[in-house]
Amino acid sequence: MRISLIPYGPLVGVLGEPPLDLELEATDAQTLLAELHQRFPALEPWTQRIACACGDSLLGPHSAIHDGDEIALIPPVSGG
Repeated sequence: MRISLIPYGPLVGVLGEPPLDLELEATDAQTLLAELHQRFPALEPWTQRIACACGDSLLGPHSAIHDGDEIALIPPVSGG
């Protein structure tokens, strides 16, 4: 399936400038992150803390991903 990734913050430095059009086998958010980790080993420090969103919704680990989706990858955010 083909999806478009939009990384934010420091993830741009790891994955490259958005949008990234990729052909993947993942069908849910959890397997998407696992597949990205295999393709981009520099994601190691971030993999367990990245949030995925599609449209206006955050995706849970088992949320389905569909062909043509635009998936935002959001690193942890802190502030005050």
